[in-house]
Amino acid sequence: MYKVEIDHIYFTIQNLVFDNKMADAIEKLGVFIKSGHSFDQQGDYDNLVSDYRLMLEYLVKAVIDKDRQKVYDKLCCFLLEINDKTRQNAYFYCPELPQFKSKNYYSNQGKLTAESAHHIFEKIVTEREFEQLLKNTDIKNENSDAEGPLKQSLEDLFRLFWLTDKFDDAEIDLFWKIIKSDSFFWYEKSLLVSALTLGLLNTLDISKISMLIKTYQLKVPNVSERAFTGLMLSLYKYDKRLKYYPALEAELMLLADDKDIREDALVVFSQLSEAKDTEKLTKKIQDEIMPDVIRHAPGLMNKFNTEDLLSDFDENEKDPKWKSLLKETPELYDKFEELSKMQMKGSDMFMGTFAHLKHFPFFNNMTNWLLPYFSENTTLKNVLGEKTTESSGKDFLEAMQNNPYFCNSDKYSFCFNLKALPEHQRNMLTEVFIAEMNSMAEMMFEDGKVETGISKRYVTIQYIQDLYRFFKLNPHKNHFEDVFEWKLDFYNTRFFNLLFDGLGFINKIAEFYFEKENYEDALNLFLKLSEAGNNKLDILQKTAFCYQKLKNYNTAVEYYHKAELSEPGNIWTLKKLAYCHLKLNQVKEALNCYLEIEKLFPEDAMIQIKIGHCYFVLNDVETSLQHYFKAEFLLPDNIKVIRPLAWICLTQNRIDDAKRLYEKVAVQEINYIDYTNIGHIEWLLNNRPLAVEKYFQAILRNPAGFQGFKDIFMQDTEILSQSGYKKEEIPLLLDYLKTFSSESIARSDL
Repeated sequence: MYKVEIDHIYFTIQNLVFDNKMADAIEKLGVFIKSGHSFDQQGDYDNLVSDYRLMLEYLVKAVIDKDRQKVYDKLCCFLLEINDKTRQNAYFYCPELPQFKSKNYYSNQGKLTAESAHHIFEKIVTEREFEQLLKNTDIKNENSDAEGPLKQSLEDLFRLFWLTDKFDDAEIDLFWKIIKSDSFFWYEKSLLVSALTLGLLNTLDISKISMLIKTYQLKVPNVSERAFTGLMLSLYKYDKRLKYYPALEAELMLLADDKDIREDALVVFSQLSEAKDTEKLTKKIQDEIMPDVIRHAPGLMNKFNTEDLLSDFDENEKDPKWKSLLKETPELYDKFEELSKMQMKGSDMFMGTFAHLKHFPFFNNMTNWLLPYFSENTTLKNVLGEKTTESSGKDFLEAMQNNPYFCNSDKYSFCFNLKALPEHQRNMLTEVFIAEMNSMAEMMFEDGKVETGISKRYVTIQYIQDLYRFFKLNPHKNHFEDVFEWKLDFYNTRFFNLLFDGLGFINKIAEFYFEKENYEDALNLFLKLSEAGNNKLDILQKTAFCYQKLKNYNTAVEYYHKAELSEPGNIWTLKKLAYCHLKLNQVKEALNCYLEIEKLFPEDAMIQIKIGHCYFVLNDVETSLQHYFKAEFLLPDNIKVIRPLAWICLTQNRIDDAKRLYEKVAVQEINYIDYTNIGHIEWLLNNRPLAVEKYFQAILRNPAGFQGFKDIFMQDTEILSQSGYKKEEIPLLLDYLKTFSSESIARSDL
């Protein structure tokens, strides 16, 4: 069987259990065991069948059993664990998944014992001591790699923690020895936490979840953030199975008391949500922003002087020269401002750039996709040529480590790509990069945000972006279930309610989704708040607005009415309520809302327009015109006022008023519909040559040419006939325009 087929059977069985269809699940599991060559599970399967049949017989015989539900849950748990093992065995025979051959080794003959675990630990510690000894001596051999054995041992450890399905005491003890040992660096511990997470995401092992919880509670910088991210993803994946493990749920309830957990969870949830939008963001950068940058680049480069920018001559200047230059191109400046804001909130700005820089041999080793960047990494030796050993080279590598905006994977890509550049370009880039990082550090110092290394938040952001590249770009990505394809609606999970019961935390997540314009998720959370009794005005308004954006106008109206009851006369609520009534074609109700607003703001021109529109739809044209003319008086040159008023005047045969108003339109932003209407006016005033000229202009500007113009004209014929247009002349006029429009357009081109 291939992976797709194996996974389909596996998830079908799992969902049958969740739907309380145990008999069907047991039947399919029996077939799965045979087709997946999982004969070692046959004994456990037979015991499962026997126990479930016995429970059913007790039920029919009316045997009183207070623990029946507990027994049922244990059988469900047992079935799901057999299902897990059967899938792993099926993977072993799957031709697409060669790594599962070695995986079988770690789960069987390569399984750790207490003695072998102790040997591995002591071996690595000894190799580390030998490495340090060589560094402290004058004996050097450039052709030898003192870290070679140690590096290989760490890669073996990664595979051990990743590919071992179920941890026994030996694996657990070895993990804790490493995490608590001073002989292992933070980046090595971080890598092993990633291995643990990958293994856990492949198949459930409760001990691994418990290990991630405890690692998070240790609060080890760079390590605990990765553990917490892996924990949240794992709990999300196995949420429906948690109820079968009461001890784990109890551990989670204790974790809920951690003082940092809500803040850390908000970062993880928000950044995973940001990551899911990476593809959309990359497309926006490539299709909307970069073309503008390229278009303006020559002009900007002429104004830029690299030497001046790198010098300290203007060290006290508060407004950078580049910022002043960008302000000369407002459109481009606004886009850079938008990018800057997205970068500050953790959006993945560089996926599109670095996706094409993962071809270096470094990335042939899967371990390196999740290896944290550290400046002492010997793989980075000579990436800057001879300068790597110099002070500036070391400064660059350290500056790169402290860069909060590149994820670890992209930092390696950047460094390896530098090696391929000509020396002068490489030197200039490194100098600019170091200067930029120093400037950033100074700004943080002035703002009182002095931190050693990268903050917890940025550690999490970078790790999630590393994971994104791992699941999206890694050559073996099809061997893994892509977590970024999950819905990731954490708020709908069982574990969320165990860990985060505070309404304040739920409100923060809701606000994040709301600001991100993710109205579906925001709505679900606002409804949770309402169900919990939080019916404050802002919650009711935002709930209604979410329904409105999701085009559920009836329910939006219901919640806007609740908000109106909470605070009568709220202008924002009344405006939105009126909008939804109009969408539902409830014009009288919308008019009532606008009239309420008018009582408070009688001189608001836009409200006068809305009222005028409602009266016009209700066929009270005279009242409609009164409000439109009042709006014109208040804003005599506003195109949003005069354009609709001009059209209404035309429909009511107030030709002189229509002409006067369209003359105002013509000096602002005239479009093909305006030209059509001006043509109508001139024809009715018997200025036929001028009317034809305006019609030609309308045809020229209409995206659909003559046919588009004709469609609009035919929609207007009834109104025109009432104003004096002769019906019999209309076909002739259209024929004339069709016949001679091409000549008119040709003359205009000249």
